[in-house]
Amino acid sequence: MQYVDRKVSIVDDKGAVVCEWVVAAPPKWSDTAVSIVASKYLAKHENSIEQMFDRVVNAITEKGEELGYFTEASVYTNKEEFRAALLEILYNQEGSFNSPVWFNVGVRKDCAASACFISGIEDDMDSIMEFANLEARIFKFGGGLGGNLSNIRSKNASLSDGGTASGPTSFMEVYDAVAGIVKSGGKTRRAALMLELEATHPDILDFVTCKQKEEHKARALRHSGLEGTVRFQNANLSVQLTDDFMENLEDNEEVFDAICKAAWDCGDPGVQFIDTINLFNTCPESGRIRSSNPCGEFLFLDESACNLASINLLKFVRADGSFKYAAYTDVICTLVVAMDIIVELATYPSEKIGENSRRFRPLGLGYSNLGSVLMRRDSPYGSVSAIEFVENITEHLHKTAFQTSEILAKVVGPFEGYQENKKDVDSVYRDQLRLEGPINGVRNAQLTLLAPTGTISFMMDCDTFGIEPEFSLVKYKNLIGGGVIKTVNKEAEAALKRHSFEAAVATLKETGELVGVSEDVERLLATAMKGLTWKNHIDMMAAAQKYLSGAISKTINLPSTATVQDVKDVIKYAFESGLKSVTVYRDGCKGSQPLTTGSKDSPEKTNRTRMADTRAALTHKFSIGGHEGYLTVGLYEDGTPGEIFISCSKAGSTLSGLLSAFSISVSIGLQCGTPLQTYIDKFSHVEFQPNGITKNPDIRFAKSIVDYVFRWMDVRFNKTTETSGTHSGELCQDCGGLMVRVGACSLCTNCGTSGGCS
Repeated sequence: MQYVDRKVSIVDDKGAVVCEWVVAAPPKWSDTAVSIVASKYLAKHENSIEQMFDRVVNAITEKGEELGYFTEASVYTNKEEFRAALLEILYNQEGSFNSPVWFNVGVRKDCAASACFISGIEDDMDSIMEFANLEARIFKFGGGLGGNLSNIRSKNASLSDGGTASGPTSFMEVYDAVAGIVKSGGKTRRAALMLELEATHPDILDFVTCKQKEEHKARALRHSGLEGTVRFQNANLSVQLTDDFMENLEDNEEVFDAICKAAWDCGDPGVQFIDTINLFNTCPESGRIRSSNPCGEFLFLDESACNLASINLLKFVRADGSFKYAAYTDVICTLVVAMDIIVELATYPSEKIGENSRRFRPLGLGYSNLGSVLMRRDSPYGSVSAIEFVENITEHLHKTAFQTSEILAKVVGPFEGYQENKKDVDSVYRDQLRLEGPINGVRNAQLTLLAPTGTISFMMDCDTFGIEPEFSLVKYKNLIGGGVIKTVNKEAEAALKRHSFEAAVATLKETGELVGVSEDVERLLATAMKGLTWKNHIDMMAAAQKYLSGAISKTINLPSTATVQDVKDVIKYAFESGLKSVTVYRDGCKGSQPLTTGSKDSPEKTNRTRMADTRAALTHKFSIGGHEGYLTVGLYEDGTPGEIFISCSKAGSTLSGLLSAFSISVSIGLQCGTPLQTYIDKFSHVEFQPNGITKNPDIRFAKSIVDYVFRWMDVRFNKTTETSGTHSGELCQDCGGLMVRVGACSLCTNCGTSGGCS
């Protein structure tokens, strides 16, 4: 294996160097992959990726040798054979462990190696506050924690001492504060927290709407120029719905409406179909599944942990689109062995979590880069061929992992909880994998799931994450000294050339738009926010879900024009399709909530305040997808806008005329007292051509001239920092880059900082 010195850096959103390294790295790795490893995973004494690999692989191999994993009857007969196979997988970017393995294995004595944790919360103060304590310890080492609040009695319920309870939502403030204070994994990761509540809990409406109300509060504070605290921003929220709830929605209309309106408004809460989840519980004799990790893919008993790994699917696709199943099998086997050893190698944040992790040994093996694979195979996301492919590779993943776990059970024994749950373990695995014949033990109570993969996908040079389709065909990377470089998704570029649309590559890179291609190619290269429907997303998830132990961390992207009814339809269809959970995110919802500070009964201002004959003005030049234009904003004496003029030199007479008429209409509205924020809310994220990449670092992509104008107005007059596309409503704390949604969590597209679990 070859390693060469590489000089790499990470720059902030203004082009200033944040960090710079010289790292010995595999020559075929991209600068992005090398810089991610250098900034996130290298230990203090390391200056090469080879040293990092040796640190982790040697620790796993030596532990496996100590525990007797390598015998003639096992998957690997000796430790050197295993070590070489694992190193080759990592070097070739065929697979990767979750981030805590790279952070901690071989570095710390308290070798926290799992990314995902679940803990129960009981209705007593000791348990409630212990969850906060546990939360801090887990975040410190780069993991994420989930907990179900349903055992906590409702607000105003009587207490034994004669007082009244404060309810679960009040304690959420404590958990949210801890998540905000303790930066997960030191400088490397943000805190990841999931809080859940059953729909039957008396305080369910408070839970459902708490984040929505805080979003409204944040907007009101921002536009008033005041400062204040905003709660519940550090946690993902999920409501647990039973089969009975979903089958009798008319009887549960108030709660269901509240869930869907809040999700439409701010992206939370998601929903978990708890009966479906427990239908696939391999260990019901040991307990009911009540919670998940923060990204929602790990679902298991309280006080448990899961270490994750993901496979880069593109590494197994030939140029002609055929799939290398034999090589895929080898990688699955090797990673399952390594992950099971890690269960023993790791330490845990509490004695009970450690005990259950070793007793049940749940693993979370999944895959990434599916979106790029489908482009290479000429299979549009959500198409019949794509669904069939996902079914095949996921079934193969789960079946191979199960067969490996069976072998390990014979060599080092089944998991301790197997005998008491044997009937259900065998039944679940047999049903999922269409197995025949007896099952004589299995090493792991769970084996597979699909995580968002965030930072480790960058490490493996994946263009797409987890099971997600491509987010944008054009990517942006900040350059030293300022500026942004634009790159086209490699598989999209290859597909355009393969289908004889070479000229479209340059246009795509310049404008971000597919121009002059056939309908078939346009469908093949459809992205999360353009060309795909929410049914495409759910159909792909359903194809994978039937073959997974856990769930799927994925966001169902909806356009900004989506309605609350669309959210309802998504949730209903997800339930009918057999999903275990679903999260929706409406484009722009983090910045489009209506204000709630004014009285509904206040009279509208109808008197027009005309501007002085001589007044100050701002003129701003913009470029959208190569179309240049000017925005002029006339100002009142207090500096607030009273009129706008929009002109585009190459827009054509029709669009120019419409923009002129639109400008007059907006100007009259401003002078008659319509708040600027009303226009910002109504016209931000409106989509029509011309659209595309801009030269403005605050607004990197505009969906239309109108979209650009009002997002620029928001930045200029409300002193906000804007970002584009589907995002989490925040900028990266490390480099200032754009945080985008990856699964149910967030990821910086510039430096790889993750707000998730993997």
